[in-house]
Amino acid sequence: MLTLVSTFVYTQLCTSTVKTHDCSILEPGLPDSIRIRGSTSRSVSLSWSPPTENQRNGIIIGYVIIVTQIIPATTNQPIRLETTELELEVPSLHPGWGYEFSVSAETSAGMGPARTIPATLPEDGEIDTTCCHCVYPEVHYLLCGF
Repeated sequence: MLTLVSTFVYTQLCTSTVKTHDCSILEPGLPDSIRIRGSTSRSVSLSWSPPTENQRNGIIIGYVIIVTQIIPATTNQPIRLETTELELEVPSLHPGWGYEFSVSAETSAGMGPARTIPATLPEDGEIDTTCCHCVYPEVHYLLCGF
């Protein structure tokens, strides 16, 4: 009898439209639409949307951002940042270097897969964020057509 009550309570709390408990069994899906909102020669501002409703697999408790230096190639360890917001400014970067920014959603079941976006910081000044892809010239041309 106790098992039936527990199953009923779990079903009521975890399958209702308004979830009152985090009933995560699976990690969340990919964050949606990560983008660079702005950048200077020393920082990048990122934003993203949460995974789609059917991919959340519970209550999102935060986001993990992994910053990896890719240009120049290095053996430095990636930097891990955490936030509960849908945006983050990554400071203390090096002018002219390339980075990959990976964002993962997290529930009580763990961290989901990451969505990644690359960016090369300018030597001086700000990146033009009015374009759809202001990271690598060859990617810019292929995706934006100019």
